[in-house]
Amino acid sequence: MTPSAPHEALTFFEGVWTIEEQPAEQQFVEACAWLTAGRRHMVCRSTWRGATEPREGVSIFSYRAEDSTYLYYGLRAGGAVEALEGRRVPDGFQFWTPLRSEPDQERTRVTMTRIGPQRFRFVAESAVGDGPWQPEGTEHYVGVPRIP
Repeated sequence: MTPSAPHEALTFFEGVWTIEEQPAEQQFVEACAWLTAGRRHMVCRSTWRGATEPREGVSIFSYRAEDSTYLYYGLRAGGAVEALEGRRVPDGFQFWTPLRSEPDQERTRVTMTRIGPQRFRFVAESAVGDGPWQPEGTEHYVGVPRIP
């Protein structure tokens, strides 16, 4: 396939990551790599220790050329599913829950901004309906060196 600049922007997520603020006993690790044979979808597998048992999830980042929108799908082993739309922002990405017609719809917005070669800031916000975004928390993802 011919490289696509919008798809190639997803290299932002490529690598193995942990969360700086995560307690060591929770052992969060997320490995992100291209879906082979295409460089069109970045697939991330995460594992961490929950309060009582190990947890895992899959995240998929993609690009929809028809409307120049980035997409995020999050799948958790417990059955949770999240679908967000997004766009590029300076030094990163922003994804949000699309607004529907329900006035009390709970929405999520996350902004990921590169702050170093192997480091990015993850800011989570929430809103109800078309109300103002409220901060939920900030985490710092740091790259984990790969073992040769």
